[in-house]
Amino acid sequence: MPDQSQSTDDINQRLDPTPGRETAIEAIAETAAAVSTAVVAEQAEQTEARTAAAVERRIKPLTALLLVMMGVSLLIHALTLSRLFAVRNTLKDEIGRLATTVENAKQEQITYDFTIDQTIPINVVIPINESVVIPVNTTVEIKQDVNIPIDTGFGVYNLPVPLDVSIPISTSVPIDFQQNVPISTSIDLQLTVPIEIDLGSPQFADYLDRLHKALLDLEQQF
Repeated sequence: MPDQSQSTDDINQRLDPTPGRETAIEAIAETAAAVSTAVVAEQAEQTEARTAAAVERRIKPLTALLLVMMGVSLLIHALTLSRLFAVRNTLKDEIGRLATTVENAKQEQITYDFTIDQTIPINVVIPINESVVIPVNTTVEIKQDVNIPIDTGFGVYNLPVPLDVSIPISTSVPIDFQQNVPISTSIDLQLTVPIEIDLGSPQFADYLDRLHKALLDLEQQF
């Protein structure tokens, strides 16, 4: 800021009655302009200083709050990362144990009792087409009076002849049997079926090997 004593000396010099009147007026105007500029500059500096002080007073609590929030955020992130690392290690161990269990499962056998308790309806038609030969061994007894007509020339005379004979019969009689037999019924089925599953058999071992490899690959990703 310009020195006020120096400004006063300049005014006194410009008011010196030696120069002419116009020169004096110009000097006064220049002096007034200089004084106004100096005053405005001083006020601007004071205003700037007050503004800076007010801004600084407002910024200090906000800065402190931001620092506290940043500290809390860093603490939360640190706790989160520590928990994530702990969970990752635990998960990796569990996957390793599961892979070992899958590998050992190929030596195991699973035994399961499957219980069946239900009513099964049956509706079928059974065609029967058979030829059966029936042997016949028997004796036929004939006891009968037979009238035999005799022509005597004078007429026909019926001569009664009593028969008492036994005729043996020994033969085979073929019989063709063709028929459709319908069957409609229900069967109550109650039983327990033991089932044994060998996990080392090819159809299961291939699947277990692929599962074991997938678990090992997953473990390597942690």
